[in-house]
Amino acid sequence: NAPNGVDSNPCVYLNLGMTGLTHTINVARGLLFLHTAYSSNGCRVYDLTTNPMNPKYLFNTSGSGRDCHDSGVIENVNGRDLWVVSDGGGRRQRIWDITNVGASWPTGALPPLVGQTNQISGIYAHSNWVSDDKRYLFSW
Repeated sequence: NAPNGVDSNPCVYLNLGMTGLTHTINVARGLLFLHTAYSSNGCRVYDLTTNPMNPKYLFNTSGSGRDCHDSGVIENVNGRDLWVVSDGGGRRQRIWDITNVGASWPTGALPPLVGQTNQISGIYAHSNWVSDDKRYLFSW
């Protein structure tokens, strides 16, 4: 079978640990983001650039109110690459600076937290989207 041919199977199962809790995934800048959307397990982030079939674990955002239901990356915002995380039951959006996150990032170290929205009672921070001009964050 030729790779990616008619009879090929390009799907490969990788056990990265805790994958049974993964809700959605996101790939940007050579990084894999696993969204748990479960309790306070947070997002798990892996580097795909060195060996995508055996990604290097970099860090997770676990902690109180850090469900990590979904996220998105916005590149080149005033020279920085930002990762915007919807923290579900944590009822807020968090923005992390991932400009320097990559294969050489120290395992377990969190990137700088740029900011976060106030918690809003009675909502679930499900998703977010940034306007094309990168000035507005829409959250629902």
